[in-house]
Amino acid sequence: GNVVDSKAFAQAYPGSIDVALGVRELIDRRDVAALPADVPALAFQRATMTLRALKARLEAAGPQEPSALLLVEHRLWTRWQGSGPTLEMQVHVDGPLPGDKVILTGESVLAALLEGSLTMEQARGAGAYSLQHSTAEQGLHGIPLREQAIWR
Repeated sequence: GNVVDSKAFAQAYPGSIDVALGVRELIDRRDVAALPADVPALAFQRATMTLRALKARLEAAGPQEPSALLLVEHRLWTRWQGSGPTLEMQVHVDGPLPGDKVILTGESVLAALLEGSLTMEQARGAGAYSLQHSTAEQGLHGIPLREQAIWR
């Protein structure tokens, strides 16, 4: 019979499932393009290109507070901090650090925001973009730090 992989429905970060549903809504309404069904290596390469475009935009925008972004469909975390040419961006990190600004969205939404075919109001209105703050208590993947110590 069909077996459902429970990992496919696990929450990568608090609120990420709701954001994934919001992304799906925007795709269904054709407000953003659906991502091609690429093999993982090509999907990662495409997502990295979108994140590089974001980095260029952030460099031009001035100083950035430490932030972490989750592309919900890939469970791909990216962190950045700094400003201009010294802006540091790390793709494929474990998650946000305490005190990070945390952004949850989808690759198709991020790409549409960067190209200007989707507004932030539309993304937020569909629930496809969420901005939160990581706290010391929340830590990585929303698991309290004192609990994380158990699993290391």
